Amino acid sequence: MKKRILAVLVASLCAGQAMAETRTLSMGGAGVANGNYIQAGFLNPALMARFEDRDHVGLVFPSVAFNASDEDKLIDSIDLFQESYDKLEQLLDSGSTDANAINSARDELKQNFTNIKGDINFSADVYAQLAIPANLVSLAVYVHAQPRVFTGPRLAANDLDVISNATNVDQLEELKSVGIAVGTMRTDLGLVLAKNFKLGENRLAIGITPKLQRVDTFAYSASVQSFDEDNFDASEYSSDENAFNIDVGITYNINNWSLGLVGKNLISRDVESVPFIDLANLNNNIVGAAVDMPLLYEFKPEFVAGVGYRSKSFTLTADIDLTTQNYLHMASASQQLLFGQEVKHQFVRAGAEVDIWRTLQLRVGYRHDLEGIFDDAITAGLGFSPFGRVHINVMASYVSDRNFGAGAQLAFTF
Repeated sequence: MKKRILAVLVASLCAGQAMAETRTLSMGGAGVANGNYIQAGFLNPALMARFEDRDHVGLVFPSVAFNASDEDKLIDSIDLFQESYDKLEQLLDSGSTDANAINSARDELKQNFTNIKGDINFSADVYAQLAIPANLVSLAVYVHAQPRVFTGPRLAANDLDVISNATNVDQLEELKSVGIAVGTMRTDLGLVLAKNFKLGENRLAIGITPKLQRVDTFAYSASVQSFDEDNFDASEYSSDENAFNIDVGITYNINNWSLGLVGKNLISRDVESVPFIDLANLNNNIVGAAVDMPLLYEFKPEFVAGVGYRSKSFTLTADIDLTTQNYLHMASASQQLLFGQEVKHQFVRAGAEVDIWRTLQLRVGYRHDLEGIFDDAITAGLGFSPFGRVHINVMASYVSDRNFGAGAQLAFTF
């Protein structure tokens, strides 16, 4: 079952996933004010104008990472439930008269049913960029994909009675509990344009990113006893839409200090999933359940402000989300349907980097959700930059033993 659950997640994410700009993530995800030009597509288009005279071309390919949480061992509990379900199903199907064996299998199945709890959250990105910095106008082409997945059970309270009273396979199959996998994958193909302007002794950089954007949504469900990747049909359970969008950003540098502001995805859009399951028959306190109702995803503008300090060997950076965002970008009514409440998040991020002889970089970071939905995360990373031209970055994030992330990046600057 572990492989099957993971395969469902992988199948959900299988086009251009993995995780975003790894150097940024190792510093808590911060860098809007003082990242560098090879981070511009991910962080702030104005950063495309931040480069040195020695920089002519920058290539990031690839930058990948992930974050996954299964705090309540949901995978293990569904695994055990399906094993015990198969055992009882075989006994009933065979017409066994061994009452002790049937009762033992029935009790085991009931216990494993009550142990099913929790959920799985999986987020990932891929980021790749080709950048050409220049004094006239700096430009870059990048691709960035962001899959976000929620997987969890929706249990029907009367299923314990079904297990207790089932005397044949047909009655056992009347279980109403389901497993679901919902989420989105947003993929951007963008052109970053940025330019520096002198304001006295200081510099103002302005950047803009027009981009093509594709949003894939998926809404998959199956009975908890048959939740299996073989039932996952991308064309049946997914939808997609293509559109145009735009990011705009600025940075303002005063000596070693910098301020940054970015607005991402300034054109709002709503995307519907395929019709979803009937949750109305489940006694799970879900508000506003509807029959075969599509989930609605709302992609709204995101604004982030940042401040940073940079010297030859030390970088300090901090960002704050100026807008709250719905979890999974899911509309409030659809969140009520699935979670029984509205779920929002708003992050504060901070990080630091020590650069030793332009060869070895040590990074740490911290992320906090002002809405209190996500637990605080500690991040760390290591960079190795031989000759200052080849950049190998790795990172890890830690929330708990069952909530963690990791990533790696390869970049070249010439």
